[in-house]
Amino acid sequence: MITEDYAKAFDHGVRVRNDGACHQPRPMIIYVNKTDPSKVHLPRGTLLHRCNDQTGCCTNPNENCVPIEMQTIELYFITIQLKVQPTFKNRRIRQSPKIEKLLFTNHTLCGCRVRKSFNNEHNDDDENVIVE
Repeated sequence: MITEDYAKAFDHGVRVRNDGACHQPRPMIIYVNKTDPSKVHLPRGTLLHRCNDQTGCCTNPNENCVPIEMQTIELYFITIQLKVQPTFKNRRIRQSPKIEKLLFTNHTLCGCRVRKSFNNEHNDDDENVIVE
């Protein structure tokens, strides 16, 4: 006999399998500049589609949700260069803003693949190149 708790656990599994399956990339905020404190991008981050174990669930524990297809996209940012002004006790002085075009990798299709290593998590948050 199926108990009510078993039915709830089964329904939860069906919901995760249907709504959380590793098929469609999900939007995530990706921050643009994490390494250069002298440069400010506006907006600070962008919305990109991602395939990973936080956006999609694989039924096999030996598999990861990974991008199967990707596309390069161009996004525009206002960039402000900050310079240190020694005469003002090393305060940062803003320069005139300029527009920068950055290239990003957007995931377009996800799939489950056997994980290469449990400690080798791929993080492509910093995959952008400045095109001037």
